[in-house]
Amino acid sequence: MRRRSRAGLVLGIAMLVTAALPFGVAGSHRWGTYHWACTGNPMRIQVIDSMTPDWDARLRAVNGDWNRSAVIENTVVAGSATATTRASCPPVSGKIRSCNAAYGSTGWLGIASVRTSGGHIVDGTAKMNDTYFASSSYNSEAARRHVICQEIGHLFGLGHNRGSVTCMNDVAGVSDPAYQVPNAHDYSLLERIYGHADGSSSISSQGANVASRASRVPDPVGRGEGGSSLFVTDLGDGEQVFTFVLWVDETKNLEDDHAAGEGDHAAADAPAADPGSDPTSTRGRNPRATDAPAVEETSVATAPAAPTGLTATARGDRVVLGWTDAAGDETAYRVYRSADNGATYAMVAELGAGATRYLDRDAAPGTATVYAVAAVNGTGEAWSAPVVVAVE
Repeated sequence: MRRRSRAGLVLGIAMLVTAALPFGVAGSHRWGTYHWACTGNPMRIQVIDSMTPDWDARLRAVNGDWNRSAVIENTVVAGSATATTRASCPPVSGKIRSCNAAYGSTGWLGIASVRTSGGHIVDGTAKMNDTYFASSSYNSEAARRHVICQEIGHLFGLGHNRGSVTCMNDVAGVSDPAYQVPNAHDYSLLERIYGHADGSSSISSQGANVASRASRVPDPVGRGEGGSSLFVTDLGDGEQVFTFVLWVDETKNLEDDHAAGEGDHAAADAPAADPGSDPTSTRGRNPRATDAPAVEETSVATAPAAPTGLTATARGDRVVLGWTDAAGDETAYRVYRSADNGATYAMVAELGAGATRYLDRDAAPGTATVYAVAAVNGTGEAWSAPVVVAVE
């Protein structure tokens, strides 16, 4: 889990700008016009299973539930399920990856992150936080199925929906078996989103996994990243990252955190009194109960200490990196490189525990290149302060 904002790492370097979208109450629970580009339907996306064995059957079941849509026919494929992979859940171009891990006391049960380019989805990841599923409040099959169904649904273009009995509801039914699956409105919206053919496809047909560009968009923690359940990060060049959050505390899933155009559901599905429809009402009230029990957290491991003293020395067209191993409990070190002043980073190497040196032979000559190194373990990764070096 990346616990601290990257803004704290960028020493005068250009930073990502994250802002919550404005929201309304009319329309449907999809966001904007973002969708996977496909030349016909049903669309067929590979869903990479980077989950522990106890989650495998749930992912297959949820994939089957979403495949009931007339426009989706996705396939679950085996992927790396190492602690390192599950902790970072790296995106894969043209595909979806689903992960679980004890991400820590982050305040969220699940996160879905979608990267778009030119209005089309190009990759998506979903994370399930085992820290809270080990607690008495959420240690149930219903809760796990609700969350994984919701996070996978976001990766197709659906937003949160509190007006129906569906797994996409973010304020009701987390532990209710009736809320484990999509409903007819979810399928109808998918048909509206994908009921056309694009001139090209953003879905990968390759058998091999092609790593997407690392965007370095940190996962939200608590309310510290702006207090929204949908975060939008503009990467520039027509690319954005949408991060949907299902908080442990339902009162944090505020009504004004939902995409403009929500609420296009049959009247029979709408609750008698929507706590967010009246601007004078209490925002984010939990319609299930006012005295929901507090989450009982289990003790979990923490992310490793970040490497210190990172240096970068150019030697011709090569760069020598060195740092101090300050962790002691890391399982790997990752080297990240940026050619755009720290706006985006790509992982260029993953090294073993205890590594303190790396030679980059592929730095672009004639540019100022930014590097950062992260210590990694099963809980998350911790980044060093970045350094800048001029490559000849």
